[in-house]
Amino acid sequence: MRSTRGRSGVLLRFLAPWVAFPPLVATGAGLGYACGTVVAIIGVLVVGATLTVLLLRRLGNSLLIAMFLAGICGGGVGYEVSAAARLSAGKMLDLAVSEAPQHPEATLFRFRDGRVATGFSGHYERVRRSKNSTHRTNYYVAPLVPDDWILGQPVPAWVGSTEMNNPWHLPWRGGARVDVPDDPDNGFRRAIRECEARGLRGEAGAPILEWVQDPAGWPEKRVEKGLHISATLICMYYIGLIFRLAYEFLTRSSSV
Repeated sequence: MRSTRGRSGVLLRFLAPWVAFPPLVATGAGLGYACGTVVAIIGVLVVGATLTVLLLRRLGNSLLIAMFLAGICGGGVGYEVSAAARLSAGKMLDLAVSEAPQHPEATLFRFRDGRVATGFSGHYERVRRSKNSTHRTNYYVAPLVPDDWILGQPVPAWVGSTEMNNPWHLPWRGGARVDVPDDPDNGFRRAIRECEARGLRGEAGAPILEWVQDPAGWPEKRVEKGLHISATLICMYYIGLIFRLAYEFLTRSSSV
């Protein structure tokens, strides 16, 4: 009887991430698409906490690790799925850079011309301090302009990134609209205001875009990125679990 219970516990520990992963992905994706990122995060936390309470007595501390990783994975994949769904729901247009502000319905762009004017880029750093840590988020923007653009002419589009090592120097011609709220305190909008303070002038309706090589395939790449990260984290859980089970087995064997 004890052996059967032990085997059942081992099986449950192996299955724990997969008990949590699907509902967390569904919660993150559904709420992220319908209600936005903040509501999706709250939903993932509530669902994850509920599953933890329901299963904690059966799995003990192993469940906490499994749920933590499944929460990160499920929430991350859900976010990428919701972002991909928003991009796919809009139009993909093949057009000149100067026409971008005229198409608020478009989410994916393939440009016939244009360049990223990296020499006029802007940056804003948001610092959040708590009692024990400091979190910094960097926002970078640069004008996306026609090939013959000169300073003083309006900027028809912006490229944005939260990474310093971004691909703006590459000769790509694709853009994916960044879901930026119409909030003057948003990091990207603050970075744009820094550019405007130095003489640039954004055209009304100028979109903020992620600079991509293949706009048609970008939604799928967003989902793939989330799945790759999730697979790595879940593999780490299983490696740790195998070492834990080996330790428990050796401990029991030495005590017999």
